[in-house]
Amino acid sequence: TLTVIYNNGKTETVADGYALHSADNLIVGKNTVVVSFGGKAASFDITVYYTWWQHLIRIFLFGWLWY
Repeated sequence: TLTVIYNNGKTETVADGYALHSADNLIVGKNTVVVSFGGKAASFDITVYYTWWQHLIRIFLFGWLWY
């Protein structure tokens, strides 16, 4: 969902009718996300990183490639 805050202070939660654009949110590192709704757009810089258990999965599943 998307929470929209209008200039007059009114707040609205929107379930559809907005667009979320990202280059690739699966790439680890810095990424820009653009949200557009009602002819307006906002961009956010996010950082995608692996959690500790995702590192373990990579080691166990792909570790054999290192040998």
